[in-house]
Amino acid sequence: MTTIVVHGTLATHSEWYWNSWQEGGFCQALKAGIEQGGGSDDIWRIGGVPVAEVEGLEAHWHWLTGYAGQVAEEQGHFIWSGDDSGIARDAGAETFAVYLNRVRELTNEPIRVIAHSHGCNVVKNASAHRKLSPDVFIERAVFLACPHFHAQAYQQKNPFSFKMERAGESFTYRLDPGRFGKILNLYNERDSVQVGLADRLPGQPGPRLKDWDAHQSSRTDRDPQATSLYVNRRLQVDEDCSGVGAHTVMHGMVTGWIAGRWLEGFSVKKIPADFGGQFPVIECNDDGE
Repeated sequence: MTTIVVHGTLATHSEWYWNSWQEGGFCQALKAGIEQGGGSDDIWRIGGVPVAEVEGLEAHWHWLTGYAGQVAEEQGHFIWSGDDSGIARDAGAETFAVYLNRVRELTNEPIRVIAHSHGCNVVKNASAHRKLSPDVFIERAVFLACPHFHAQAYQQKNPFSFKMERAGESFTYRLDPGRFGKILNLYNERDSVQVGLADRLPGQPGPRLKDWDAHQSSRTDRDPQATSLYVNRRLQVDEDCSGVGAHTVMHGMVTGWIAGRWLEGFSVKKIPADFGGQFPVIECNDDGE
């Protein structure tokens, strides 16, 4: 197996997704969950070799092109700009597609991906990107606090009129369901960041300019082409935890351990038994940082 972790917005320089091996860190908890599930440590490893030591993932300078067209990486670990914009996420999706292609060239191991926040949308867009090799398949993915975007769609039914009529929903980040085996979607209802980001985005044009409908974000993916892929689970966080705290806690120790167990084939419904019959209340300082 090869397990890759993708960060979210404004987290490019954070270490939680690639260097949190200390006690209570995300990577350490993820590793523990994988090993307790009977698997072996494959986080940021290709063929058992840490990505930082894999020659094929290293960027090389060329006097003519510089680093242009190469994978975005930090010591072999995938990174994207983390900017809070659709352009940045689209660019991140392209570079992630290139990164996955390189990984597939280096190994035939099954690929697994874990992503947080808008990193999930980078993954979703990458799965449908034209640059993604036909050989790339993500056996299992875990989405942590993913803002699943949707908006009211419109179309011009009468070619002789400028009037636009409602035509169902559109999905800004639409994954290719053929690229995934299964996706675990974890969220908590105190996370106002997950559903609040969409309020700042421009809308879709309605019949009149003033009727523009803004994108909305939901905790689960409403795309009918993708819903069968998901296992959706709500986690409980401490009552004092909300907003940014409830969002960042989703890449903490507890979610890392749950993700590791699920990646090894354990049902999420069975995992709580190890916690005495129910998921623990996740404290806001459980963020692996």
